Amino acid sequence: MRDVGTVFAQICEARTGSARRKHRPGCAYKSRAAIVLTLLAAYGCGALPRDPEGTLNRIEHQHHLRIGLVENPPWVIRSAGEPLGIEPQMVRDFASSLGASPEWHWGSEQEHMEALDAYELDLVIGGIESSTPWSKKVGLTRPYLQEQDAPGAESRKKRTRSHVIATPPGENAWLKRLQEFLKQENGRTRELLQQMGAKP
Repeated sequence: MRDVGTVFAQICEARTGSARRKHRPGCAYKSRAAIVLTLLAAYGCGALPRDPEGTLNRIEHQHHLRIGLVENPPWVIRSAGEPLGIEPQMVRDFASSLGASPEWHWGSEQEHMEALDAYELDLVIGGIESSTPWSKKVGLTRPYLQEQDAPGAESRKKRTRSHVIATPPGENAWLKRLQEFLKQENGRTRELLQQMGAKP
């Protein structure tokens, strides 16, 4: 049988070890580090989404919007004056909501997409579909309209076309603002389609 002194010493050692574990300096350091990381994460999330090139901020301060136009009736129609069609009217309404004026630039889809990729344009419109080969180079909105073609001679299935608007790559705050507008104006888009004689 163990003597009283040995038992007493073991009990004291157990209590001392427990106290040491409770007051390890590493725990306090880790706790403070966790708080700092949490605050940094919260700040970073609050600043998202961002525009690395500052597209939205520039438009809101300079009040002009650079649009690349690709002729493609009824979506974009060339005229002697201002462009006509469904998408130019949508962009006019969007520019107005930002307090900006549209600046129109006619050209081919390729040259406009290259300019968009270089941040020389803010939007490109022209009946662009989500299946565009430029989807990996530039930003695209979610489809604001989907329409179905009649079955072709080689297929009995209808082809669905998903129409989008192209934006500069990585400008997520700008893309988000445009997508919010398109969602709000969904009824207006269908009204424009009816006016142009097109069927979704």
